[in-house]
Formats: sequence, C-alpha cells, structure tokens
Amino acid sequence: MKTIYLADDDEDDRMLIREAIERVIHDVRILEVSDGESLLAMINSQKGSADSELILMDMNMPRLNGLEALSVLKADTDTQHIPVLMMSTTSSQELVRKAYEEGINAYIVKPVSSAEFTHLAQSIDVCFLHSNLHIQDTPDKPNLKDTSIMVIEDNKDHLLLIRAAIRQSMPDVQVITMSEEAKVLDFFRTELPRMPQKPHLVLLDLYFPSREAGIDLLQRVREILIMHKLLSIPLIVFSYSDDPRDIHASYQNNANGYMVKGVDIADWESDFKSLHNFWWNTVSLPK
Repeated sequence: MKTIYLADDDEDDRMLIREAIERVIHDVRILEVSDGESLLAMINSQKGSADSELILMDMNMPRLNGLEALSVLKADTDTQHIPVLMMSTTSSQELVRKAYEEGINAYIVKPVSSAEFTHLAQSIDVCFLHSNLHIQDTPDKPNLKDTSIMVIEDNKDHLLLIRAAIRQSMPDVQVITMSEEAKVLDFFRTELPRMPQKPHLVLLDLYFPSREAGIDLLQRVREILIMHKLLSIPLIVFSYSDDPRDIHASYQNNANGYMVKGVDIADWESDFKSLHNFWWNTVSLPK
C-alpha cells in the first residue's frame, strides 16, 4: 500500500484532497496532520518503510511552515527521495521561486472545484504513484502551438512511440529529440540559454543506456538548469522501470517527476494527457 502524507491546517481542504485521491487511486493510505512539526514527527516514525510515496503540504502551516519543513526533509538522506508537492492559495512568484530553489517537485495553487481536485488526483497518480490508470477525461489546453517538449531517449523504437503518443495527445506541441549524451550536454550548456522560446518540459529516459549513465546525466542537466536559473523547465524521468530504487534515485537527484512507461501506446497517450494537464494546467512554475 502506498502512503501519502497530507499536511494542511485547513480541515476542509484536507477532506477534499483526501476524497479526490481515494476516489481516483486505490490501495493508498493517507496520513493527515495539521502542522509542520507533526508532519516531520510522523515521517520520522515511518522511516525505513518502503511505501512512503509522496508529501502534499500547505505552504502556510503553523509551528513549521512548508519551506521550513522542506528544508529539514531535503537535508535528511532518509527522506530526501520523497517527492514534495507544495500547495498554497497564493501564486506569488517570490514564493514559487523560493520553493523550487529549496527543492520542491511541484507548486500547486489549491483547486477550487470538485473537477479540479479530481484531475489533480489523476495527475498525481500518473506523475508520482504509477498505478497505470487509463484516464480519458483529462482537459486540453486551448493553444499549444508555441510549446515544445524535449525528449532524451537513445532507443529508436521508444522514441517513435513517444512521438506518436505526444502527437495524439498534444498535436500542436513541437518535439525536440536527442539521443547522445555529448549532444545533450552541449545543448543545455550553450544552446538552451540563448533560445528565446525554451522547451516547456524535458523527458529523460533513465536507462541512457545504463541506469548509472542516466542518473549521471540527470544530475548534470539539473546542475545546468540551476546555474542558468531555468527551474521553470520541469525535468521528468520516463522509464519502463518501476523499481523503487530507480524512482528514489531519480528524486534524490532532483527530478521533478518520475513516470513509468505504459505497456502499449494507448497507455502512453493517456499518460501524456495527464502529464500535460499537470505540468501546464495545474502546476505553477517560476517565471
């Protein structure tokens, strides 16, 4: 059973989030607290458990606020692999930027409608919990003609499938592909900072071609994005592996998300719809 830690001092918000997650995701345990200190105490009591999958916490909690709790979590080697989604009623760019600099995986302005809570739960499942739900009703963004996705993948067959899935789910999105490490690093170091219209999302295959090489590339790409202050570009690991060790290693090396490749193209199309909805329609990114 997968565990989600939900920390928010607003009991109504906790109820809405819990009901949406339980409606969408099966076999999940939600542990609720109302402040930052209680969150850390609860997570410490669960250390060593392999089922800690996600932390959802409000920015403005009593006793310890979200940023203070985040600092403690990211400094502890036992908890730094757990992805953190920060929630708030404000979209202040200063707070959004600070949260990403401190290491959150995504910043979400709290939903207001039942449909928004449901789509949030669906996206959380695809991007973080990997239950392989086939989602049909993900909303589309009206205009994606000026958006692009970079795909870093060295398997030609997988690359064709990814292109086809993106074309079906997001037909207006431009796909930029790279399959060699040296070219990837050269692009991020020299070309990307000069581009007037940068990729809106990066998908990185973990086994590129080996796990060790993929983790090393993830580290180096993240360092370059930080150096050029480009934390507005989500970096998502996309892999067939659902091994918790691979997932934890990706988050420890600052991947924004981890998606497990589906078994057929229909699964990929559904997953890319949720990927698009989450990172373009739901998440707030630093400008």
